Amino acid sequence: GTKGLGITYGRDHSGLLGYVDSDWASDVTSRRPRTGYIYSMNGRSLSWGRLAQSVVAQSTCEAEYIAASVAAKEALYLKQLLPEFGCETSCIELACDNQGTIKVIYGQEDHSARMKHIDVRVHLLKDHVAKQELSFFYILSENNVADFFTKVIPYAKFCEFRDKMGVI
Repeated sequence: GTKGLGITYGRDHSGLLGYVDSDWASDVTSRRPRTGYIYSMNGRSLSWGRLAQSVVAQSTCEAEYIAASVAAKEALYLKQLLPEFGCETSCIELACDNQGTIKVIYGQEDHSARMKHIDVRVHLLKDHVAKQELSFFYILSENNVADFFTKVIPYAKFCEFRDKMGVI
């Protein structure tokens, strides 16, 4: 924690927005990617996480796809939790900075031969997208707040992302 910063929450419900990111093979020991995600509501951080993936991804697209599935699980948990606070949402939007991953999620690109080995649990997120419970959209990497959790970023970018997270 820090003495001078905190998160404040308002009463307005402007929806739940998530950011997800992964790095690819940056851990020189295991080559396992890291996943980072953050969810905000009303421009304030609600939930976030960072973890090492359990497999060695063979491409950036695969690493981002696995990260998206991890973030999707958190999104579905938050969707169930929000009614407890008097908020509901039908579809949670997630920002992802890998266009190939988004195309695979929406079935716009056939990566079946290259992605066949990914565990079935990861493909579950396609079902939630089809049910319109989750929606993914592209964001430039330089604007992806989840970079905060997966990469070393310059101090100015750190401050920018901290502000976007609602830490004031």
